[in-house]
Amino acid sequence: MTPTTAIADKIKATGKPINAIANNAGVPPTTIYALFNGKCKNIGINTLFLICRYGLDVSLSDFLRDITDCEFD
Repeated sequence: MTPTTAIADKIKATGKPINAIANNAGVPPTTIYALFNGKCKNIGINTLFLICRYGLDVSLSDFLRDITDCEFD
């Protein structure tokens, strides 16, 4: 699982409107839509951080831990 597909799955699981997540994260809604339609293959770490922290209210380390089975200190 790539970070791009993982974040798209997390967004879907919340059931929150994409526009609300994008607005909270401070990213354009088109960025979130690009995650869903495959136009965004590689998400930048800054964008990933903003979506996790402010859009989904989860820390980046928790998100990465969930998708990698690694421990981060």
